[in-house]
Amino acid sequence: MSNASVAVLSALAISMTASHAQSPRTIPHADSREITVDGRAGDWIRLGLHPIASSQDFVLLPWSEGTVASGPPPQHGDLELTVWLAWSAVDGRLYALAEIVDDSHVAVTSHHDYMGDQFLVAIDADQSGGKFVGFEDPDASVDCELLEDPWCGARLHNNRHGQAYGAYLVGVDTLDLRLSDHKHWATYVPWAQAAVRSAGDTMAMEMAITPFDNLLPDRPFSYDGPQETMASDLRAGATVWLDVIVGDADAPGEMPDWYSLSGSWLSELSGDNMPEFVLGAPQATEVCPTPWGAAKESVHRSQQGVPPPE
Repeated sequence: MSNASVAVLSALAISMTASHAQSPRTIPHADSREITVDGRAGDWIRLGLHPIASSQDFVLLPWSEGTVASGPPPQHGDLELTVWLAWSAVDGRLYALAEIVDDSHVAVTSHHDYMGDQFLVAIDADQSGGKFVGFEDPDASVDCELLEDPWCGARLHNNRHGQAYGAYLVGVDTLDLRLSDHKHWATYVPWAQAAVRSAGDTMAMEMAITPFDNLLPDRPFSYDGPQETMASDLRAGATVWLDVIVGDADAPGEMPDWYSLSGSWLSELSGDNMPEFVLGAPQATEVCPTPWGAAKESVHRSQQGVPPPE
């Protein structure tokens, strides 16, 4: 493991204060049929959706172990952030778009590289929460305490009971959407998709993701992931735990500066450390058809060569 990777893992294990004391913000509802995941904010604006956060809402995450996030927000002229969030009862997905104004856009160099510009959304939709140090997954075959590994059994690190989706810039107008622990299948259509578009200093990263209450790995591992997995039941008025993290790198191979809404690295490890958000109600003019879950099942059946049910 590289020194840079060790530094990232060490930083993610910092212990900080939970964020649930803040007043919850509302994530507006949107008809997903009206949003195209293409790295453009035009459809969001046309639907009357307003940004849910901007630069002053983000906090620079510290690197010193044991310290509380108190770094300044992104500085005007170096990095400007505007973030939209929406959810849809049509397909059960969360939509997120980050518009980033920066004097340099730095791509990662490989699928295992994290030293570049990135946009992460961590969500624990059913608020299951849980500890991350020493917490043993009931299906784990290892003793986390003996390993003395802060990542062992982490509920969000293995993306089972909450997910941390990461969109990484890998080239001009190209994103790599990632989930760890052999759950990559959940980053593909119809469960998720991502896109990026840049023009001059402005870059927009956009993603649509499916939150899961119980996300399992795909074959050849222990579970038949897509069949046994349980997606979150998103409903208007429900409260979810969610954090947004933006990584800004100034040069290839350099450690990025990370800014988050929660001010806590632990939001990638446990929903307990995420801010609360409330899912807003659909507008009176919106008509929500058959849930997207049926469409996703149909797509999966066709991919597996399974005929539709009678």
